[in-house]
Amino acid sequence: GVGQALAHGLAAHDVLADGIPSTLVTAADITEARHLLPGADDPSVIELRQGGGVARTVNVDPALAAFVGACDGELTVGQIAAALADLFDVPLADLWAELEPRIRALLVDGFLAAD
Repeated sequence: GVGQALAHGLAAHDVLADGIPSTLVTAADITEARHLLPGADDPSVIELRQGGGVARTVNVDPALAAFVGACDGELTVGQIAAALADLFDVPLADLWAELEPRIRALLVDGFLAAD
């Protein structure tokens, strides 16, 4: 419930004091919704939804959605970010500058957890 979500958020703040953990997992209650305009190849909106806790919904871009989707504890955060930089053909430093604060927020909000 909400109490667990608050406890998780406080624990995540402590974990983040040492930086983002090397491996992350997506919380079991997270689902993704993609909304497309008729005939469009790419979604106009991507949402991550939390089934428990405070039931947050967060709009994300394709890179963050892909990052969260790859967080299964097997690949490191660095490996995922490097693969996404290649996939989206952007410099890793630029991608990381965009992703890093949002990954931190997803950890605090319970969408991601340290493995």
